[in-house]
This record gives sequence, C-alpha cells and structure tokens, in this order.
Amino acid sequence: MDSEIRTVGNIDEVSADVLERFDYAALGHIHKPMTVGKECYRYCGTPLACSVSEAGQKKGIIMVELEEKGKLSTGVIPLKPLRQVRIVEGELEEVLKQPSDNFVTVILTDKVDVNVFDMQDRLRHAFPNLLEIRRETLHKANYEMEKFRHEAELDAFSLCCEFIGEMNEEEREILKEVINKVEEEAEL
Repeated sequence: MDSEIRTVGNIDEVSADVLERFDYAALGHIHKPMTVGKECYRYCGTPLACSVSEAGQKKGIIMVELEEKGKLSTGVIPLKPLRQVRIVEGELEEVLKQPSDNFVTVILTDKVDVNVFDMQDRLRHAFPNLLEIRRETLHKANYEMEKFRHEAELDAFSLCCEFIGEMNEEEREILKEVINKVEEEAEL
C-alpha cells in the first residue's frame, strides 16, 4: 500500500468524457482524494490513513449539494481521527524528545550504528503506537557500495559460481562451456 499506484484495473483506458452527461460522479475511494478531468468527477479518498505514505494527508468527507440540472456545489467536511499517521525522523536522542500517541514510523538517521540494547523499548515507550523503525545509516550505504564493487570485480564464471553455490566438477565444466559459448556469440 506504500507504493504509488498509477492505474487501477483499466482506469487509464477510460476517458473522463464518458462522465459528461452526469452532474456529479463519485468514483470510489482510492487513498488520496483527487478529481478526474473536472471538479465534479472525483475520488473521495479514504476517511482514515491506511498506510505510512498517507502521513500528513488531510482526510475528510465530500459533501455534494445537487440543485437544478447542471448546478452543484461541493465541500469537504474535515475528519480528525483519534490518531494521525506520522513519520518522525532524526537521530535517536532527538527522536525520543518528540513522544506521541499517534501511529508513528521512526526513521533513525544516526551517522553511526546505534547499538543501544534497549533502543526498541525506549522508542515504544515514547511512541506506544509505533508502526516501524527504519535505520538509514552511512554504514548501510557503504556496505551496499562494497557489495557492488565486489561483484563488479568478478568474472562471469566466478559470479555464476557465487550465485549458484555448490557444484560438482562436471557441473562446473558445463557452466564454463556455456559461458564461453555466450561470450563467443557476444563477440560476433
């Protein structure tokens, strides 16, 4: 639910022109409220946040007043849920100074690994409705770069052997032949 949905079914194949004979079209409730073509063709959005990607989104109910043909007015009745969905980002000690009863995702940005034994307990105490803890550290990024650098240094045979794992001598010979054949074809 955190991924961005660009289409639902074949919705992108249907033009908003098919709605022109209607004064108003309520199209359902995909996560974020939006209009389609005109203000009177719309998705209302969900009444409550359903995922972290909706953090900070204002929720509400669309009120539609239909008068004579072709005349209408819309408004939004705001909803204030008991708990919001929030993202709190920063270093551990900074984050702990922002306690909240909301539904919270914590993103820790400490420059070094925080090996605090009771880190999760401290965060749960500050955020009783904690959804998740994410850690974005430089160490992680450097590890990823080291992994890619290591793989780039391997030749095709070594890389395949590392991926496949255990092989007997006959399987290794077959793999060498296949790789040689592919490399020969690629050179042509």
